Amino acid sequence: MSTSYTTNSNTNNNLDGSMIMDGDTVTSYTSTALGTVNNPTMQGGTGLHFKVQFTNNGVTTKYDVNAHKDGKDYKGDSGVDPLEAGTDDWTAIDNGPEPKGY
Repeated sequence: MSTSYTTNSNTNNNLDGSMIMDGDTVTSYTSTALGTVNNPTMQGGTGLHFKVQFTNNGVTTKYDVNAHKDGKDYKGDSGVDPLEAGTDDWTAIDNGPEPKGY
């Protein structure tokens, strides 16, 4: 079953938006500012660790997100990969299951 989350990066609005997870895997990440990326690159390890990249006006920027479970939500940090990884707070708030057929 897929679960929807609202994402917030506090200081980097490019990561504000939403994501869909199936189990422990992020299957879709939507930036309110930059659009949707399907199947971000999962990094493994403990907690939730993935990389996602967006292209805007011909410039591609990669982001690294590393978070841990906090109840039903996730808390951690994010940053531009690889130079600034871990520089911004990042959260994902559980919105519950996605409707069937998503």
